[in-house]
Amino acid sequence: MRKSLLPDKYHLYVYIFALILLVIGMPLSKFLMSLSQIILACNWILEGRLKNKIISFSRNKAALIVSSLLVMHFIGLLYTTDFNYAFKDIRIKAPLLVLPLILSTSIPLSRNIIHMLMRLFVAAILAGTVVSMLILSGIIQREVVDIRSVSIFIAHIRFALLICVAIFISGYFIYRATTIHKLIWGSIAVWLIIFLILTESITGLSALCVAMLVVIFYSIFT
Repeated sequence: MRKSLLPDKYHLYVYIFALILLVIGMPLSKFLMSLSQIILACNWILEGRLKNKIISFSRNKAALIVSSLLVMHFIGLLYTTDFNYAFKDIRIKAPLLVLPLILSTSIPLSRNIIHMLMRLFVAAILAGTVVSMLILSGIIQREVVDIRSVSIFIAHIRFALLICVAIFISGYFIYRATTIHKLIWGSIAVWLIIFLILTESITGLSALCVAMLVVIFYSIFT
């Protein structure tokens, strides 16, 4: 079993740095997304203890379930005739396999670090909505074929779903925050909902409603 040549704390620093790139890149930059995944993978390998990590991953039911989604796409290849689209789809969804493996077997993060990453993610989402509104209002000159084209960083459907995640993160901080911070996070959540309405994101609004119903039923019956 090979051990790392570097102390664990240095791998932790690299791990956190890569996660920062990841949460910022998810709504704003495909390049940062790719770069963060490369850094995460290299750091994970150089960290060593690969055998123990694989065993740990195999015992993590949540990580296995998420990763199994990619396996479904491989199975789907047996029934498709459009292999170019199929392989492109698998390439896009490859993080479903890589990220659960890395995240579930890496050094656990403190609550403060997790909260920092959550805040950075919401900040990146807000930045994306501001840019979209500047395009929609004409302040940023860009051809707008339809309302969906105001999402210039990633596909509008994916952006809408990430906005839903940011809304629930805001709700989490509303629950935990002091009065002043509750107002800030509440305002963020309201703005993100308004943005979904302004951009006519049926997918985002539907996903948000379904997720809220699940949370409500879970709260009532548990």
